[in-house]
Amino acid sequence: MTVIPIQQLPQQDVVQFFKEHWGSTEMVISSGIYDCSKLEGFVYVDEQNMILGLVTYSIREVECEIISLDSIVEGKGIGSLLVQAVEENAFEQGCKIITLITTNDNLHAINYALA
Repeated sequence: MTVIPIQQLPQQDVVQFFKEHWGSTEMVISSGIYDCSKLEGFVYVDEQNMILGLVTYSIREVECEIISLDSIVEGKGIGSLLVQAVEENAFEQGCKIITLITTNDNLHAINYALA
C-alpha cells in the first residue's frame, strides 16, 4: 500500500471514486465550486490499485486549501499520510499556509483537526 499522485491513476477511476463516495465530482465549499476529479491530489492505493483514500487540493499563491479528504478504511492512518503528502508538496511549492474546512456532521474530521 502506498501514496501516489492522483495523476498516476486512470481519470475514470478517480471520477468513479467521487461519484461513489460523494455522488458527484463537484464540491461546493466557501472558496468556490471545484471539480475534484480535475484537482491536484494524492491517493492511497492497495496492491491492486484500489483507492482506499484520496485527497485533493488547490494552491493559490502561498495558500494551499485541501478541498476533499476521504479514507474508506478508518484507524489506519490513511488520512494522516495523505495530509502529510499535501503538506510536503505545498511547502515545496512555496505555500506558507494550508487550510481545510470540514462540516459539522463530520465528527471524525473535527476530532482530527483538534488533535
